[in-house]
Amino acid sequence: MQVVDFITSNENKIEWANEIASKGGYDIRFKKRHYEFEEGRSTDPEEIALKKVRQGMEVETNPFVVEDSGFFIDALNGFPGTFVKFGLSTIGIKGIITLLNGVNGEERTYSIKSAIGYGNPELKTKKVVISSSIGKIGSEFVYGNDHGWGEIMGIIIPDGYATTVTLFSDTDWQHYRNDVIKGDAFSVSLGKILKIISDGSV
Repeated sequence: MQVVDFITSNENKIEWANEIASKGGYDIRFKKRHYEFEEGRSTDPEEIALKKVRQGMEVETNPFVVEDSGFFIDALNGFPGTFVKFGLSTIGIKGIITLLNGVNGEERTYSIKSAIGYGNPELKTKKVVISSSIGKIGSEFVYGNDHGWGEIMGIIIPDGYATTVTLFSDTDWQHYRNDVIKGDAFSVSLGKILKIISDGSV
């Protein structure tokens, strides 16, 4: 089995990544590795992920992956984008809903973008892929199971679903979580990276 370092402090990402690898039949396991990146300021997850890969190539000896993401609300000109933590720590999830007052349902669209980078220091190769998942923002925050992914799950209604993620049945959550074609952006990007690692195409 090939072991790939996943440089992140988020245990949920490790669990999710290993679940997708296992269900996809890949003989790959992700292991948590912590490193404090100098991310800088950018509104582009792909740019941030590439910067992380470049930094990782300088300190890592094993193959590794990194990830960065953003939550882009169309009616708010892409806010909060890659500054999700800042947005939630200032105006909060209810503040985001307030900003959307008066915006009708058809215009309450969002995209979540996930960029995953892969680096192999021994081969001196690197690759970044990016994927998006889309949907609409609900009219209010809905309490429920956020599956460890935070308050945003209480306002997003992914494309193809009728409720916010917090109200997903276990079946809906597993489908959304593991669909590497049309599911969550993280799942889709990870599916692409797993194929690249497995094929040795980088």
